[in-house]
Amino acid sequence: MLTIAGPVLTLAGCRPATARTPAAAQLPTGCPVPATDGALPDRGRLAALRARGWWTPAVLAAGVLVTLLLTRRLLSRLRVRSASRLPLTVPGGTLHTRTLEQALTERTTSLDGA
Repeated sequence: MLTIAGPVLTLAGCRPATARTPAAAQLPTGCPVPATDGALPDRGRLAALRARGWWTPAVLAAGVLVTLLLTRRLLSRLRVRSASRLPLTVPGGTLHTRTLEQALTERTTSLDGA
C-alpha cells in the first residue's frame, strides 16, 4: 500500500505547485486559504511563536526524533531473521538448521552427476 500511496500522494502534491492558477482556487472547501503574500500560516502567529526561544529548536528536535524512530523501525523490519532451530513432530525435538544444511550438502555431493 505504501508503495502505491507514496507516488500517488507525491503527484497529488506536485499538481498545485505546477498549476498555472493560484493554489487557493484549487483547494477544497474548508481548507485554510493562503494569505495574500502566499504564506499558508498566519504571519503574525508564526512570528509570535518564533519569538519564543524554544519554538524552533523544539520543532527541529521533534522532526529529527520522529525521523530517527521511523528509520529505526524501517531497518528493524528489513532485517531478515532466520530460525536457527526447526521444531520436529517429536515432543521436545528440534533440528539445527546448520545440521540440516550439512546433511543436505553431503547427500547432494554423493549423488551421481552432481
